[in-house]
Amino acid sequence: MIRFFNLLFIIIFLISCKNSDDKLFKLLDSDKTNIKFSNTLIENDSINILDYEYFYNGAGVALADLNKDGLLDIFFTGNQVDNQLYLNTGDLTFKNITKESKVSKPNPLIWSSGVNIIDVNKDGLLDIYINNTLRKNKDLRKNLLYINQGINNKNIPVFKELSKEYNLSDDSYSSNSQFFDFDNDGDLDLFIGVSQIQGMNPNIYRDLSKDKDPVSIDIFYENKWNKKLNQPFFENISKRAGIKFQGQTNSVFINDFNLDGWLDIFVGNDFLSNDILYINNKDKTFKNYTSKVFKHFSLSSMGSDMSDINNDGKLDLFVSEMQPYYNKRKKLFNRQSNYRREQITRKYNYEYQYFRNVLQLNNGINPNTKLPIFSEIGMYSGISETDWSWSTLFGDFDNDGWNDLFISNGFPKDILDKDFSDFRNSSGKYYTTKLLLKLIPEVKTRNFIFKNNKDFKFIDMSKSWGIDLPSHSHGAAYGDLDNDGDLDLVINNVNDNASIFENLIDRKSLKNNYIRFLLNAKKNDTPLQGTTVTVFSDGMIQKQILMPQRGYLSQSENILHFGLGDNFVVDSIKVIWPGNKIDTFYDFEANNQYEIIKNEPIKLLTKNKLVKLFKEVSHEYNILHKDKDIDFDDFDYQPTLPKKFSQNGPSLAVLDINNDGYEDLFVSGSSKSEETIFFQDKNDKFFKKTMNLKNDIDLIEEDTALYFFDVENDGDKDLYIVRGSNQFPQNSRYYKDVLWLNDGNANFSKFSGVLPIENSNGTTVKGADFDNDGDIDLFVGGGVKPSNYPLSDKSYLLENLSTPDEIIFKNSTSKIIKSSSLGIVKDVIWTDFNNDNLLDLIILSEWSHIRFFKNENGNLKEIKSSGIENYSGWWNSITSSDIDNDGDLDYLVGNFGSNTLFKADFNQPISLFSKDFDNNGSMENIISFYSSDSIGNKEKYIYHVLEDIVKLYPNLRKSFNSHGLYGEATSEDVFDKIDLSNSINLNSNFLKTAWIENLGNNNFKINDLPPQAQFSPIYGILKTDTNGDEYDDFILVGNNFGVEPNQGRLDAINGLVLENRGNKEFKILELPFTNFFIPGDAKSIVNITNKNNILKIISQNRDSLKVFKFSNFDDKKLINWESNDFKCSINYLNGSTKVMYRIDNNTYKSQSTENFTVNKKVESVQFFSNSNELLRTILIKK
Repeated sequence: MIRFFNLLFIIIFLISCKNSDDKLFKLLDSDKTNIKFSNTLIENDSINILDYEYFYNGAGVALADLNKDGLLDIFFTGNQVDNQLYLNTGDLTFKNITKESKVSKPNPLIWSSGVNIIDVNKDGLLDIYINNTLRKNKDLRKNLLYINQGINNKNIPVFKELSKEYNLSDDSYSSNSQFFDFDNDGDLDLFIGVSQIQGMNPNIYRDLSKDKDPVSIDIFYENKWNKKLNQPFFENISKRAGIKFQGQTNSVFINDFNLDGWLDIFVGNDFLSNDILYINNKDKTFKNYTSKVFKHFSLSSMGSDMSDINNDGKLDLFVSEMQPYYNKRKKLFNRQSNYRREQITRKYNYEYQYFRNVLQLNNGINPNTKLPIFSEIGMYSGISETDWSWSTLFGDFDNDGWNDLFISNGFPKDILDKDFSDFRNSSGKYYTTKLLLKLIPEVKTRNFIFKNNKDFKFIDMSKSWGIDLPSHSHGAAYGDLDNDGDLDLVINNVNDNASIFENLIDRKSLKNNYIRFLLNAKKNDTPLQGTTVTVFSDGMIQKQILMPQRGYLSQSENILHFGLGDNFVVDSIKVIWPGNKIDTFYDFEANNQYEIIKNEPIKLLTKNKLVKLFKEVSHEYNILHKDKDIDFDDFDYQPTLPKKFSQNGPSLAVLDINNDGYEDLFVSGSSKSEETIFFQDKNDKFFKKTMNLKNDIDLIEEDTALYFFDVENDGDKDLYIVRGSNQFPQNSRYYKDVLWLNDGNANFSKFSGVLPIENSNGTTVKGADFDNDGDIDLFVGGGVKPSNYPLSDKSYLLENLSTPDEIIFKNSTSKIIKSSSLGIVKDVIWTDFNNDNLLDLIILSEWSHIRFFKNENGNLKEIKSSGIENYSGWWNSITSSDIDNDGDLDYLVGNFGSNTLFKADFNQPISLFSKDFDNNGSMENIISFYSSDSIGNKEKYIYHVLEDIVKLYPNLRKSFNSHGLYGEATSEDVFDKIDLSNSINLNSNFLKTAWIENLGNNNFKINDLPPQAQFSPIYGILKTDTNGDEYDDFILVGNNFGVEPNQGRLDAINGLVLENRGNKEFKILELPFTNFFIPGDAKSIVNITNKNNILKIISQNRDSLKVFKFSNFDDKKLINWESNDFKCSINYLNGSTKVMYRIDNNTYKSQSTENFTVNKKVESVQFFSNSNELLRTILIKK
């Protein structure tokens, strides 16, 4: 049933004038609103921030229509002051009815925190539940339940405190609560978030597996009917429900995360305690699936909220933390770099947690686990740093159809300020508590509001939208207080009057449209909490969940508000009620509010079965292997590295090693591990064999790259192994590359001759006959000079001059390197980028542009003006493809990505200054990057904190004797105090993964890939065909788990399938369709052919190989190269063509099969020699 309410909506056209105020929000004067509430806190010797860290954690606010007059009323909780209820009297004015409604605290010493307004007893009247905390006397911590007794003749709701009668007088240091129906039995159950720090130290790691009697456990109450009292009675079932994990809970969000019709629980915890995702088992129990769904969290999680930020129909999660947004505060707050925290996190079974807000993007349900998968993209989105943040609220504040983000902020006494901590530790014992309290800095900073930029990014609109007033703000709620069709804001402040911000969007000349839905149910029907509404309007999809208790300790309106932009009509809405009952409604006019009453569900007569693109088959084919790389701490030797250089494998290679006609898989060996071969048999199965190709008896060497080629021209493939990593001293014997000769039966003997290279830390090896003499030459890339980043070890061009009688390699590096170093080489590719049938070379390095070397009859000459010579990146990988089907090779290149604190562009590059300051034989590094100052201006600052920098240059302490002084200093100020003579200065301005368009005539153009490709560093790249068209699609894998410890693991991608749509456009295919899931620190990717499919095999550092095959291979035909084939032209039925080279099959640390597939749209494939002679034609379709 639908009831239609036309809202009185007055359109005011603004008259242009020079002095007009164009801000979106207006702070209302308390004399106008009559709201005089202030959460005033007074410290003394017995209760203060020094003795109790939660003293300034603030209180909440709730919005609800308590007297059923169509206007939202406001309830504030207070810590040391009384709670207050304000009745909305219209026109944004309110009346304090606390005493008349009988909702005052029964004892003024009660310290109230969170608040819920909800119909607990299903009598149609809203009740109020209040969490109380902090006090040592448990009677003062008993929660309060005010049951609505009805509305008196003055239109005022009257309440009676009945927490004891309902068994809800919980005394557990509770901070917040969530009412929801966890067992789908038609009544509201209760989850209470507990935040206790008394009796424990929440900052100490301990073995969670042995934590038998933890302190501060959340509590779960099941709603049971008391027949005698004819009312609900709540029973504590926490233990048998599986609510058993320790934490200091700051916020809780209820949502059906796995879309099974049963509501689950996300818990945001403070301090070291893990955030928790309790998945509902549908049997009145929950199970913690946190690590199966999320990869990392905020360290001290504060507020939380969920919204569909990219309008894809999936709810995303935001959690606030305390990372400052400007440099001085960063340097006063952040800890020194310490990778051991990462290692301790693993040792004691903690989740990975970092000092910043997190935005968890919902990638959909993993078809195998039936659990959702999230990628954390807060740094990419620009919302990871908002200082001491509390409430987080998603809402469409400008009605443009995309949810924006509000964050409340501030802390009266910053006890984490490092200057104060240093003073307190050194001299605090000489001061009284009163004097120490006066010396603690305050954090009175602005609140934040971000506009959704519709591209996974948010723009800070705090100033232009008018909410940038300094405050100590905590609980916050939104709602349409004046029924004008937009969202107003109410904020509970410490030591200031509450803030009421009126939204003025309805007064803008170019205002947007909206629609609002009030959900209701018949009496005694299932509660509505957890209901989702999806709106479809002119191609736009928006999804919201009805969960008024959101943010921090607070409750927003219970109406779902959707902005529509310039759309005036909603085509349809889909309502999914708790329990997965579905209603669909059609044709709604904008700028109205509708009431929807729950009906019978629409019957689903048919259901389309989703055919997944890939299937994971590692067990099916018996390709089971886990990398055992040593977790070496590179930062021990160079503390200010941007990332580790010792965990970049394993490498993979595919070929027929034993000449039995079936392709095999070779896996490199990390330090202290043997190499592994998976031999394929005639039944398409694989059997595993380990092989020791190390020189050291203890297997110390680490294989960093592999290349199989026929060095002797005897018909079998020999193996060149590059040795590297960053674990050993310079020139170590463990960096000695080796050549192993294959007897044709996979028996290898070590080449006893001399390879003309030194013991260099290598990263890659790629082979090609670049001089057209009939044998394969090798390029070996040099990595970082051990413990001397950013210096690079040597790279080599090994020219093959072998004869039938002797294997000879010549160091012909001078053909490339004339006067400049190649830097830290990450990947190279032999390729014909100018269509002259000579193989050219492209080299990717860190802190460098991509370098193109043109083959001029066996000599490689660098092209200085490539069109992209000014794009300096932290490049990782490259592969070739005729992406736009124009007859020449384009390139897809993996870079570091944009979901990082290391931001860079052409106007604001990131810089590195390096020098051996202390003459100890090792380079010290100072990273300089752009960051905001206190008023929002971008300046260049030193990235690392003072403690890290003075390790490199101790004399700096004389110039900057406090963290605050250092935090105010720009890079130039700091460098004035440092001797930078003879230092190395490197700069990068482009960190995006991209594709390079070949424009011809040795000219190239960089083109962006979709935002999802920037969420993590990209390593392995593989061509594929996802949709049977004429364009190459791609699979990308990556992440980096060894980044500078304070920003932590870059782990946001789970493997990407990139569909080439033609017209130089790409689309990311979603996980539920692709079933391609690579969550780890992925590196290499290869194709391997078998009788009925092509397998895709991916390596992960310190994790297992993943193997996928096409779910449907019927539309593909396998094509093999023959001995003299150099390249081919693939000709399609529609007249289009694309070029492919035989050597196009390799990417980062990967040597893939040479075989390829074509689809049913191909007419023929023509093969050419390296002199462009047509050798043969295969007809696919006649």
